[in-house]
Amino acid sequence: MNIEIISDQKDYLVVKKPAGLIVHGGKGIKEKTLCDWLIEKYPEIAKVGDDPQRPGIVHRLDKEASGLMIIPKNNETFEFFKNQFKKRKIKKEYLALVCGKINKEFGIIDFPIKRSSQGFKMAAIPSPKNENELELLRSGRGEYANYLEEYNKINGDNNSEKNHSEETDGEIEENPEEDDKKINNRAEGSLKALKKSRQAITEFKVVKKFINFTLIRAIIKTGRTHQIRVHFFAYGHPLLGDNLYKNKKSKIQNQKVKPGRIFLVADTLGFEDLNGEWQEFKIEMDEDLKNILNRIK
Repeated sequence: MNIEIISDQKDYLVVKKPAGLIVHGGKGIKEKTLCDWLIEKYPEIAKVGDDPQRPGIVHRLDKEASGLMIIPKNNETFEFFKNQFKKRKIKKEYLALVCGKINKEFGIIDFPIKRSSQGFKMAAIPSPKNENELELLRSGRGEYANYLEEYNKINGDNNSEKNHSEETDGEIEENPEEDDKKINNRAEGSLKALKKSRQAITEFKVVKKFINFTLIRAIIKTGRTHQIRVHFFAYGHPLLGDNLYKNKKSKIQNQKVKPGRIFLVADTLGFEDLNGEWQEFKIEMDEDLKNILNRIK
């Protein structure tokens, strides 16, 4: 496995997970995982954590995403970083290429997330903050135009891409409650679903604009399942290469560019260590992603 060790400390590791590697095993997973590599190289990690199927894993990355991960070497450190994630004290930044041109230079996507009726997908839920926004939601206009169209697709689509065990980006969390019935009325149904959702906040800055794409830096303030992917999908700008959260335009771009993976890399990771000292790590973009940027100029 091509796993780069960025930092090897007494109590933890920082590694770069390559795209295409699942973080830990589960039902139906037969391929090698990051956990398999960890146990071979650091046998003591086998007894670290809450779940024997995911030793040393305190946060995760999607299978097709690459980037930085912190791996505790003992249970004291595991609990320490688990607590840091819960308190949202870990700095996590990502580079992503999304389909379409985002006009804003920066923004905040404050859409709560819940598990869709399909179980293996997530759905972002509109959360109108006043009567004006509620009316936009009911009529499917303004900011909610793309949003509700894609939300209804994801809750009613019988897509066959069922991979329940695919790794998810973010901290370890319990599965949110699944829908108890299909949502028919998109406005009122979305408001009901909001009650079952969990807060999810993604800040973003535009790094570079292309004709049909936008390179963005995403800073996640929460660690929900598929957060960046489902947020930008709901925002009307799915990630290039994402075949799970896609719309008509991104499907066309995926076929044209043929990226071979999701354009998403966790390139920045910062945290306070057990000694109270701030540690921050940053990696360069993968070569295959650099090549994609050169091809779409």
